Amino acid sequence: MSKYYYHGVVNKKNNNDCEYSIDHLIPILLSEGIKSKRLLGIKENYGFNGLDYVCVCKKHKPLNKETKNYNAFSMYIDWKFSLIISDEIDAIKTEYLSEDYYLSKKIRDSHTKYSDLFDEYQVKDIIPISKVIGITIPFEIVDIYIKHKDKKFLKKVKTLIELAKSLNLDIVDSSSYFFPYDYEFRKNIPIDNNIFVKNKLKKLI
Repeated sequence: MSKYYYHGVVNKKNNNDCEYSIDHLIPILLSEGIKSKRLLGIKENYGFNGLDYVCVCKKHKPLNKETKNYNAFSMYIDWKFSLIISDEIDAIKTEYLSEDYYLSKKIRDSHTKYSDLFDEYQVKDIIPISKVIGITIPFEIVDIYIKHKDKKFLKKVKTLIELAKSLNLDIVDSSSYFFPYDYEFRKNIPIDNNIFVKNKLKKLI
C-alpha cells in the first residue's frame, strides 16, 4: 500500500482529458484547499462522498480480478494529473460495496462511508492546501503533446509546473512503471536530482 493519499480530477465523459484535469487542479492550488461539494456551493448530492466529504485514495493490492482495473488509483491517479496529499490527514477508509444499491440516499447519508472503489478514503469538508505535498504529471503523455507541438496544452502544463515549484511541491511522474513507490521511497531526494524528471522539465521550462 502506498504511504500518501492522492486526489485526482477527471472528466467523466473522457477519462483521458488531460486539459480538464489541469484546468481544475490549478484553481485548487490557488485556493484554501480541496473542498467538499457543499463548500464549493454545489447542491446536487451525488456520489459516495455526498455533499460533505472529499475523496482521496491510496494504491492498494487489488482484492480480486474485478478490482484490478476498477479502482480509484487506476481511474484518477495512474497516468493522470493529480495532487499528492500528506498522510497526516484525518481520512476515513470506506467500506467496499459492489452491489447496485450502493448509491441509495440511505448509504450516502450514513455515518459509515461506502464506495464501489475499494481503495477510496474520504475526508470531511476540506483538505487544507498545506497538506498538499506534490503534483503528478504523466510525462509520457506530455511527450506526445511535445512531439505534436501542441502549444496550448503545453502552456497549461508549464503553468501548472511553475505554480507547483512556487509552492515548493514535489513533481512526480505518474507514468513511471514504479509509480508511486519510486517516489515515496525517494521522498527525501529533491525532485531536481531525479534525472528523468529533470530532463522532461527542460522541454517545457
